[in-house]
Amino acid sequence: MEITGVSFVDDSSLSVMSEYIPDPNLLLEQNSREEVIHLVERLAALGQHWERLLFTTGGAMNFQKCHWYLMSWLWKNGIPRLAMISQTPASLSLTTGTTALPDLVPRLEPTQGFRTLGEELTPSGNYSRQVKVLRTYAEIDQQINMVNWGTL
Repeated sequence: MEITGVSFVDDSSLSVMSEYIPDPNLLLEQNSREEVIHLVERLAALGQHWERLLFTTGGAMNFQKCHWYLMSWLWKNGIPRLAMISQTPASLSLTTGTTALPDLVPRLEPTQGFRTLGEELTPSGNYSRQVKVLRTYAEIDQQINMVNWGTL
């Protein structure tokens, strides 16, 4: 089973998985680069398909409110870590509406969060920013309660 997208109101997430078959005639680095190209092409095709569906039903995408991640693993001494943009350079451009010129969709580092449905999600699982936001909310709530009870 493969899930390629989920939506809730105006928030949607699309994903693709690699189907790249490494070429035994290429070096590891070359195969890695080819796999990144393969993944970005698949994501572009899926994203463009969704954009067309949205446009034909009267909607529009604002690519500056969109973003994408590439989750690619680098291994060192048997320990995996997510590759950063500088280690897996790639860009994603799509057209929107009746415009023929493609727009660049911003790419985020796998450690960068994005806010959706009140949560700061990250592919890397680093929720330090989310914890900081929740602590701020708790501190504000505590101060409001102290004011309401006249203890400040």
